[in-house]
Amino acid sequence: MILKFLKNTNSYLILFLMISLILFFLPNLIMINYHLPIKTIVLNLFEIFLIMVMVFFNSMGLNNLIYEQDVIKKPSIILSFIFVILNTVFFDYCKLDFAVIAVSISFFFLYILRYLLTLFKTKKPYRNVFNSVLLISTLSIISTEFLIFILLVFFAAIIFRNFEWRLLFISLISSIIPYLFIWSYQYISNQNLSLPNFEMETSLSYLNLDTFHAQFWLIVVCLVTVFSVIEIFNWIYKKSIKSRESFFIIIMYLVITIFLATIFNNIIFLYLSIAPLSIVISNFFSYYRLTIISEILFILLFFSTVFYRISIINM
Repeated sequence: MILKFLKNTNSYLILFLMISLILFFLPNLIMINYHLPIKTIVLNLFEIFLIMVMVFFNSMGLNNLIYEQDVIKKPSIILSFIFVILNTVFFDYCKLDFAVIAVSISFFFLYILRYLLTLFKTKKPYRNVFNSVLLISTLSIISTEFLIFILLVFFAAIIFRNFEWRLLFISLISSIIPYLFIWSYQYISNQNLSLPNFEMETSLSYLNLDTFHAQFWLIVVCLVTVFSVIEIFNWIYKKSIKSRESFFIIIMYLVITIFLATIFNNIIFLYLSIAPLSIVISNFFSYYRLTIISEILFILLFFSTVFYRISIINM
């Protein structure tokens, strides 16, 4: 079965992942308006290619991080594959340049998650906290709502039992550094001190899931998510200490992204929920005891994505 095929780390699976990624993005290439000026066509092709490359490396980076940190102890390519599946739908409903920004932000959060997960049994967590807050603060230049993720840093420090009051001071320093650079540049350039204004349309209304194939895909994703969450809470206290506490952080990461997407009607935060959701789902497919059910759900997820991608071409 497909799921059993993915439950190993053979190098040929990376090639399989790359081919799947290309096929999933094929509708985006077909849907380009080739009657536009050649410069615009080349730019669109470049942006799609760039998105594909970034999604691939993001999926592999996330996959390696989770298995290196023993969050999931059964090495496989499942996490990368789930991440790619959940990514492909997102780019149908937003401009390509905006999609590049979203994937770039996701890369930032990959490093933030790495810093947070390596806090486990770290006697001096200052560098990890400083770097993670610095990255969050840098992203807050685009949208100040990102500063809420600093709470995730403190949550991780508390969960891993290395929180101390000095971390508050370190976080304060690292959070103002990007703004000091901006204001220093503005002062030297004789500009008024202000924050950059990034005009981006980020409304969730971009997601148009009115078609049958889109709704069926969404129902399958929701069904798999429900099974995955139940699996997590049924078995989380039987996991190792590091794996259990890491999942608490990942779940909080998922909750914050969904909360921000809902409150601020922002599609970027919804996109950022893909990484933690992929981890939760891959844990289900890796450990669920009733393999026949997990196989059926995975096949449903895979083929609903395939049919949805095909339906996009005919829209």
